[in-house]
Amino acid sequence: MTASQLREIIKGVVESHATHNTFYSIWSDVKDRETELNYPCAIWDQWRSRLEDDEFGHLRRAVLVRLLIITAVATDRTPADRDAAVEAADNAASDYVLKLRKEYPDLLVGNVGCTTQFDEYTQLETGVLLTFTVTGEGMCLDEDTFNPPADCPTLCELLASAEWATVKACLTPEALEDAETDLGGECPDATARMVDSEDTELDSQTVAPGDTVTLVAPDVLILQSNSEPGIPVGTTPAGSVYPLPMSVIQYYEDDGGLTYTEDYDTLFIGPQITPSQTIPARDLLNAADEVVGDRKITLADLINNTVPQCPVPDPCDPLDYEIYNTEATLLIDGSQVDPCGALVQLAVQDGAAVLKDTGGTTLSTTAIPATSTKNITAPNGTVTRDGSPYGTVLSGGILDVPSALFDIQVQLDGVDYTLIEDVDPSVANTININIS
Repeated sequence: MTASQLREIIKGVVESHATHNTFYSIWSDVKDRETELNYPCAIWDQWRSRLEDDEFGHLRRAVLVRLLIITAVATDRTPADRDAAVEAADNAASDYVLKLRKEYPDLLVGNVGCTTQFDEYTQLETGVLLTFTVTGEGMCLDEDTFNPPADCPTLCELLASAEWATVKACLTPEALEDAETDLGGECPDATARMVDSEDTELDSQTVAPGDTVTLVAPDVLILQSNSEPGIPVGTTPAGSVYPLPMSVIQYYEDDGGLTYTEDYDTLFIGPQITPSQTIPARDLLNAADEVVGDRKITLADLINNTVPQCPVPDPCDPLDYEIYNTEATLLIDGSQVDPCGALVQLAVQDGAAVLKDTGGTTLSTTAIPATSTKNITAPNGTVTRDGSPYGTVLSGGILDVPSALFDIQVQLDGVDYTLIEDVDPSVANTININIS
């Protein structure tokens, strides 16, 4: 055992302590000390060693360890504060020694002593200086140190070439006892056990010395619930990962048909799993999309049939109604027994526009919806002259028909005489005939 090995052992013991668990190696305040220490702490100080002969004539290395166990107290500390800090450090020192003896029984820990320590600097470091000796195992001369071989033998080669007395001298009492037990007889059969993470045995087989056995872990059965027997979801090899399937929400449609929502991710909440979709709470509405009450409808209401019922409205007095036109003519009348929340729809009959000429003859009849306006076009009149069509005239309009001019041929006793041209028949015309 070297001093470096011993320092690492003590460092591990210190760092596992509940309170005084900070370890420093400080030989020089200038070279080794940090600006600020983490108190309470244990400081590895300069050490000394010597070689001692044991009762078997073997040399053993004994190392004198100096461990300063301190903490910082306030500048206005009282004697009680000082004593408490020293006693806590002294208890930690005892803990270190007891832990060393328990965890490293091959090391001889002795000559234990504690001396109170304090300084007058700004930190007022207070504690104890723990000193003890640690004696290691017997030492063997390594001939290679003085005459290094060109080809170093392995440990097995060294043991095969060494006498038992030489090997025995280098063994600890415990190692020597184990070696004599192993050499005294055959190794017994071993048992190979397969266990889960809770140490429950899944399988076991007996293994003879030198033999090999293979234990096959069974597949893991995935169940929907942990109640017996449960619903199988799938299986997966031991030690592998089974991805949960996507989740859906099952519901009934208005026509009573069973259907499903789209796929959602499966989430793990506590011991349960759930779809990633959150079902919101909704307001209860009437036919006019008005909120009824202050209680929202939840998924639990749908499942447990606890949806609140809308209040029944109070009955209303009957509603009598009459509809007149602008001339005070009654068009529709009637009565609605309970009009509350009801919609009464009434159809007013159409009016009729009758088109007649000035002689009282009906030209057309057109239906007109109540309160609406329609344009009615009167037909054109027909103009004839001498029984033949001459043209048309707009209703209520005027058509000027020009008069025709005639030529008059005067005949007497079948003999043509004077021709009178362009005679206007619309005026009085006189023809004078002089017979000589």
